[in-house]
Amino acid sequence: MALLAEYVEVYEHMAIFTKTNDRDGVYYVEGELTFLSINKKMMKKFHFIKTDHDICIDLAHVTRLDSAGLALIIEWIKIKGMFKGSLMFSNVPKQLIILASLGGFSLNDYLYTP
Repeated sequence: MALLAEYVEVYEHMAIFTKTNDRDGVYYVEGELTFLSINKKMMKKFHFIKTDHDICIDLAHVTRLDSAGLALIIEWIKIKGMFKGSLMFSNVPKQLIILASLGGFSLNDYLYTP
């Protein structure tokens, strides 16, 4: 029964990824970007980064993040750098900007401001 409780706990913390449509390249992240919510199965959902189209990831509904969430975002930036098109982030939580700056990484080049 403990295993089931652990699965439910992890499932409750999973991030949800949605997109408006392929044409405008806007993707939404809801939920947590934390050590608990990021796993190999979830990483397979990020094939959308591997494109030559411009992409914007809206983080307005991220409820919690930690250094694993920052590492994931840096990984997205690295992967997108192998392709044409830009990668921007909108509605970035202040916590993410602070975590990045503590690690010596600036997100300024990736912030979308309309």
